[in-house]
Amino acid sequence: MSKSVVLLIIVVVFVLSGCSDTRIIDTVKAESISVSDVSEEKSEETPESTIEITPKPTIKPTLEPTDTPVVVIEEFDYIDDLAFSMHFETLFTSNWRFENKTDPFVMNGNTYDKGLGMFIRSKNIKGDRGTVNAAWNLNKMYHRISFDMGCEQSFGYDIEEKYGKYKIQIIADGKEIWDSGYRDYKYVLENIEIVIVENCERLELKLTQYKGTNGTLNVVLGNFRLYKNSES
Repeated sequence: MSKSVVLLIIVVVFVLSGCSDTRIIDTVKAESISVSDVSEEKSEETPESTIEITPKPTIKPTLEPTDTPVVVIEEFDYIDDLAFSMHFETLFTSNWRFENKTDPFVMNGNTYDKGLGMFIRSKNIKGDRGTVNAAWNLNKMYHRISFDMGCEQSFGYDIEEKYGKYKIQIIADGKEIWDSGYRDYKYVLENIEIVIVENCERLELKLTQYKGTNGTLNVVLGNFRLYKNSES
């Protein structure tokens, strides 16, 4: 029981008993005031506790990039579909045609239904090597060419001495832009890309062959493409 309650009870008892002693009442009042003062002091000394709420951090979602690379597909023509402005007897488009028989180009395990096949007949080679040419009018429509290069595999070539070697040169408007160097039957090069001269009017191909004791090699330029200018 608190001290203020006890004092209150004493006051009530004295009042009921008819006690008129003001000293006791004054004492009770003083005690009451003292208790009240102490209570107020304690109240001042002990401030109300404040609960601070820390806000939760905002989690920003991670956004995956939505930009995807743009794939530009270039328009092209196969050289098979262009007319020759100059060609030689043993230059073939799309497949071999011998004695009413048609065979596809086969190179490095791949079969091609587009491209060029070529060779020089041994009897037409004077001395140890011969050269033939073919050409196409491009009419300023193309800026780049591409092809795979090697020898036809179905003919069973074996050693260089028997079948010789060959070289391909590409000429644009009279300027040589590519030279394969001399290659034998084992050589294969895929995805050859050549930038031709700007506004090219005429594309020329030159084949040079050394003959071997058994003849010459059948050379294939598979999937020969000409890529169009953007404004064509």
